[in-house]
Amino acid sequence: MQDAIQVWAQAAARAVEKTIGERPAALISVRLRRDDPAPEVMFAGPGDLADRAAVRDDFLPGRFPGGSVRDHLSPAGERAFTALEHLDTEVLADALQEQFDAAPWTAIVSGRGDATERARSLLGPERMEALFGPEPRTYPKVSAAPTSRAELAELVRAFELPDRLVEQARWGLALVAGGTGSSRLGGRPDLPGGAWPLNEGRGLTHLASIALDELPEVEGREDLPASGTLVFFADFSEESEGWGPAQGDDPVVRVVYVAAGAATTVAEPPDEPRDERDVPVLLAERRVRFEPVLTLPYPDDLSEDEWEAHEALTGQIEAPDHILLGHPVFIQEDPCEPGEVSLLALNWDEDLGFMYGDGGQVTFYGAPGDFRAGRWDRLKVIPDSS
Repeated sequence: MQDAIQVWAQAAARAVEKTIGERPAALISVRLRRDDPAPEVMFAGPGDLADRAAVRDDFLPGRFPGGSVRDHLSPAGERAFTALEHLDTEVLADALQEQFDAAPWTAIVSGRGDATERARSLLGPERMEALFGPEPRTYPKVSAAPTSRAELAELVRAFELPDRLVEQARWGLALVAGGTGSSRLGGRPDLPGGAWPLNEGRGLTHLASIALDELPEVEGREDLPASGTLVFFADFSEESEGWGPAQGDDPVVRVVYVAAGAATTVAEPPDEPRDERDVPVLLAERRVRFEPVLTLPYPDDLSEDEWEAHEALTGQIEAPDHILLGHPVFIQEDPCEPGEVSLLALNWDEDLGFMYGDGGQVTFYGAPGDFRAGRWDRLKVIPDSS
């Protein structure tokens, strides 16, 4: 078997040289595919290596765009190739690497996505940086979301982010399934008079009913009434596609405040057929509870390195799908103007039937002063999609 490996390695090395020639460097990956027991040799040549970001993000981790040498194998190499079945890729990579060790140019052969380690060992840090650019920055591992500003401050310092992010962070309330109160996403709302809101005869979708006396005390909670229920609607009919941002007095949206103790009736949705790809008038119902989460802003004045660190931090903290207050994760950009904050943000949710656009979301936002004064007609609403 060892002789067959050497025949294959020699043929594969010649095929690489024939395919890309002798160049300053090449990255080569040996892989085994489920649909073909014989090993495959892929490469990233001079043109690919000019894109240093692709090298760091794709090629070194083992994700090659193409460039197989199989078509350039000699008949003897092809026979050896097809004879090698279910071998360890590390053994094959080592055998092929030996073929290039005496070459006047650099070839790094990897097996299971270990090209970075092999390159470091073969080249050393200076040559590694000269060929492939600087090493990507490594970041700490985040085991859990911060539960206080003090914990967030430690993370911000560890990721070398500006201290101001701690001050700009906001508490939000994640809407988590399993509530035992009356707060819910979707379902039939309880409304004074029981009339389902319409826009030009089309039913608005009931998105959420938030019982305010069920909210835990967090920063920002004081901007909302102590009791009563906020009921959120928006028009997702095909005829209203593309609206937004809209204000609370626009007929495509409705925010109804129901005072505590007010007489209500369970509203029944209009019998309105919708295409299966559209958001229905009546979503599935999910009772929710509220879990405090400390959310980071997405400021527009971070440097490139700071943005990378910001993404590394937020990427390790699972963002809620649906959140009251706080900083939602927007698909496009934060629509809030200075002095405005998010009130409610809901994301694509197949279980609810809220499937807007391409992974879309809807956000209700406005000035805290309007929340405190009960001016719900001044709220702004924007649907967003990729």
